[in-house]
Amino acid sequence: MAAQAKRAGQIIRGIREFVQRRAPHRKRCEIADLLETVQTLLNAEVKKSQVKLTVSDVSELPPIYADAVMLEQVIFNLMKNAIEAMADTPVSQRTLDVNVRREHDMLAVTIADRGTGINPEQMEQLFKPFYTTKGSGMGMGLNICRSIIEHHHGRLWVEANPQGGSCFNFTLPLSLESEAYEP
Repeated sequence: MAAQAKRAGQIIRGIREFVQRRAPHRKRCEIADLLETVQTLLNAEVKKSQVKLTVSDVSELPPIYADAVMLEQVIFNLMKNAIEAMADTPVSQRTLDVNVRREHDMLAVTIADRGTGINPEQMEQLFKPFYTTKGSGMGMGLNICRSIIEHHHGRLWVEANPQGGSCFNFTLPLSLESEAYEP
């Protein structure tokens, strides 16, 4: 519990600093470590929601140079949203697939759920500040996620999952360590 509280504090500090427009603290990160942290934080939610979580093998992927806390927050938010989107999905179909792969000089991540999906009108608005599809949402999570990914010179977008639900995708450049630090 203490470790999770400490991690939550780091995430909050990271978001506050990001909102204040500071440059990310880029350093060498292993995507496996980022995913492990997020899985630990979401473990209870996954069990409670009876979601079958699968994560692709990331052992052969190169490291990335990024702000780990910021990227963990993006992955956490996208996975938590996916879990919440499956609240009305029959338990046998509640699957959350996290696929991480290398595509040329980019790290590509897809977080696919089998939830209710997003209609085309909502897709147009989804990343705008204060737009939410949730009854209790503030409408800032996806906007902040997109800003974080773009700040890392990547791209974040959503597509319909052909099996039902949604696929949130983001890419990040794979770069040399010397290029990763901003002046």
